[in-house]
Amino acid sequence: MVPLSWPRDAVLAVCVVVDEATASAADGLGKRLASMLCERGAMASWVGESEPLAGEGLWPIRPSRDSATALLLAQVAQTDGFPAHALVIDSAARPHWDLLEARLEIPLDPSCSDAMMLSPAWWTPDEWLQYVMDSFDCLHAEGALAPTFLGIRLSPQASGRPGALQALDQLLGYIQQREAVWLTSVGELARHCARFVSEADGSSARRQP
Repeated sequence: MVPLSWPRDAVLAVCVVVDEATASAADGLGKRLASMLCERGAMASWVGESEPLAGEGLWPIRPSRDSATALLLAQVAQTDGFPAHALVIDSAARPHWDLLEARLEIPLDPSCSDAMMLSPAWWTPDEWLQYVMDSFDCLHAEGALAPTFLGIRLSPQASGRPGALQALDQLLGYIQQREAVWLTSVGELARHCARFVSEADGSSARRQP
């Protein structure tokens, strides 16, 4: 686990990720969701095979059910300024380094995904909103002891619908009004983590006799 700290004295970092953006672009759900995220300045990261409708684009991985990486949503190879990083469906408390895969893994909490409105338990938009707000409050309080992270996975099929879109708008407003919160993109988070670890490694090396 990486002993992270967040910029601007934040105690909680939040990333919003939109999955399968291009799949719903034709029926307007993706465009509606993109418009609202842009208005909110949410810095969303889009997982899709073509240009994102808004924000940052990531290339998706679709492993088979038998794959050892079945919970892997997307991965980005190392480039100048970016470490290798991956989005994983996981309830881990914060991003961590996978030494075997040599990449940063950024967790997206499955219970905070808007997919909870599309499959059992068939939450209403209000129920989903309340659950994610409660999770956010809990993580924000825990962040006073150690920096915490919340990864929210969205899909146009769920959050692009009018009722759900209103719930998401309320959620983003709630997050943005709270102090000591860093609402950021996946790429910016990966860059920050890489710098933090690089600086920590440099400090350790300087302490060696």
